[in-house]
Amino acid sequence: MVNLIEGPGNLLESGGQACSTELRDLLQELLGGPGATGRLIARQRLAPRVHRLRFKVNDRVLSLVVKRLDPGVAQRSQLITKRWLPATGLSQSGPHLMGVAAERSGECIWHVYEDFGDWMLDECAPDRSRV
Repeated sequence: MVNLIEGPGNLLESGGQACSTELRDLLQELLGGPGATGRLIARQRLAPRVHRLRFKVNDRVLSLVVKRLDPGVAQRSQLITKRWLPATGLSQSGPHLMGVAAERSGECIWHVYEDFGDWMLDECAPDRSRV
């Protein structure tokens, strides 16, 4: 089984956010299901509600970006990635939304994206080839 907990702390403890059962279940599914073996090897807080998680699973490293979103923002983000970008032929313009986990309380929605790495544009001097 994939060990989503590193030591006694919470998976997202660096951001002061609890990791819901729904998010844990989604990550377990995305990382290979109950038969996969592995562990969390790194976590990085990218923004207040955004984390990069790296797992070593079955002798390979997988990196995911996890976002905690308000329900309205989550719905719009999902529409962008699943409907609007593909409709315009731009589905490859951003990271793939791999899964969605809604907390039972309805307070937030977790989105899990493939990790494109550090591909942010420099707002002061954008590289035209990367744009």
